[in-house]
Amino acid sequence: MSTFFQAVVTGLMTGGVYALLALSIALIFKTMDAVNFATASMGAFCAFLFFQVGTVLGLGWGAGLAVSALGAVLLGLAVERGIVRPLGGGDLFRLVLATMGLDILLNNGTQLLFGSGVQNINAPLPSGGWDVAGVNVDLARLTILGIAVAGTAVIAVVLRYTNLGVGMRAYAQDPQAAALMGVPARTVSRWTWVISSLLGLYLPASTEGAAASSATFSAWIYLGMATGSAALLLTSFIRREVE
Repeated sequence: MSTFFQAVVTGLMTGGVYALLALSIALIFKTMDAVNFATASMGAFCAFLFFQVGTVLGLGWGAGLAVSALGAVLLGLAVERGIVRPLGGGDLFRLVLATMGLDILLNNGTQLLFGSGVQNINAPLPSGGWDVAGVNVDLARLTILGIAVAGTAVIAVVLRYTNLGVGMRAYAQDPQAAALMGVPARTVSRWTWVISSLLGLYLPASTEGAAASSATFSAWIYLGMATGSAALLLTSFIRREVE
């Protein structure tokens, strides 16, 4: 029985973090009616920036986090301005093909620049754990889960109580009506991709190891393909139900 509860606790702590990746995909899908196949590769690229600045250059975890977060913001802006806006909204499959191409570009670019092996970021996470009725609760994973829950709460507050969040929800429900009501479509699009890019960074920068964080290039290739395929199937199913 303790083995069962151990699996449940570990699954909850790990799955809670992966939920942020799902939130990143859902945010793009719901707001922009698009599927981003490059979610995982965007996050992995920024996570390798984290490693390069913080570990290879020896500037520390804080500098690595700042540079990788800035990289995520700039990458989100670049994708929105260079791919999404020229292609226009409402055409799902053009954006699907474009983000698939971006995924391939980022995967190969990351491999050329940083290599394809496992790299430990060594974030300052607590070590050890608690033993609760024979179930080990790892402090590092628990801390990561807590940050993920806090991040999700922040996103919820932004969507519910800020002008940007109201605009995003209005645009998701009816883009044309939102535009007529004065919702700035470009601002909504820009911030949606920036927030999604930041959410995509958190998972590869915080998982892969209980006491140390790392980003595994090859794993993210397959994760990106799997998440993109699942999102596309979900899109097709919803459209069939609506029609």
